[in-house]
Amino acid sequence: MNPMSQRQAQALKEAGHTDVSRAVSTRMIIGLVAMVVAAIVAANTTDIVRFSPFTAGEFVQRFTPLFLASLFVERAVEVFITSWRDLASMRLKDAQKQAKLAVTT
Repeated sequence: MNPMSQRQAQALKEAGHTDVSRAVSTRMIIGLVAMVVAAIVAANTTDIVRFSPFTAGEFVQRFTPLFLASLFVERAVEVFITSWRDLASMRLKDAQKQAKLAVTT
């Protein structure tokens, strides 16, 4: 499975990249190096992140409101995006019908 779309591959070819797979692998290598450096820094510096001991009840008490708020936001965004995309989809279907009518007549 290619992680790059056809449009992105065409843009890279137009920009002068002759080997598109090389551009993808370079991006992956840079990301991997960044993650390794972050892991090394996190492992060697224990003072940056400190965790306080939580009981199971405290964990649930602290994260339940965050979880519920994230569920509400996710649903609100989904409703907004769905209604927005449906309008655009209807416009595209109408344009497609008009184009088909123009071709057949």
